[in-house]
Amino acid sequence: MNRGRRRVCLAGASGIALLGASCGARVPLTTGAIDDPYVPPLPFDAGAPDGAVPLGPALCGADAVAGGKLATLAVGSARRLTDDSTYDVWLCRDDRGVYALNNECTHASCPLQLVGGPRFYCRCHGAEFDFNGEHPTAPAIQPLEHYAVCDDGAGNARVDLALVVAPASRLP
Repeated sequence: MNRGRRRVCLAGASGIALLGASCGARVPLTTGAIDDPYVPPLPFDAGAPDGAVPLGPALCGADAVAGGKLATLAVGSARRLTDDSTYDVWLCRDDRGVYALNNECTHASCPLQLVGGPRFYCRCHGAEFDFNGEHPTAPAIQPLEHYAVCDDGAGNARVDLALVVAPASRLP
């Protein structure tokens, strides 16, 4: 979900909660800034590093987008997945497995380019992100969102854009 839609959804939900509260209803309100991304609770794996969740077929929803054959994605490479209107993500593989990143710079939502290193570069204002979408350079200050990646059982990747996961989460 892009940041603009998230702000509208959160603002609308806040307005409904305030309306309910003003009518005498008991509606729990959340705390935190609107820009704080909501990360849904994920299954806990005590053996996973840094809150990583091992990803598998059961984790992706029915609306997950196709990511192509997993076997053709080499270590240190990335494949851009987009329909040019509703989603634009990178499917990447490092030595720990396969993961998916949002392809919007966190500064001004410009699309990113994969460059040598490998790393991601924003042509709009020069921000860079490492291959895991972390450690942004100015003017970006937030890392890229990671999405759940699943194997469809036939060796094809599926990316669930509705499920944001920890940056260390990988499909083995």
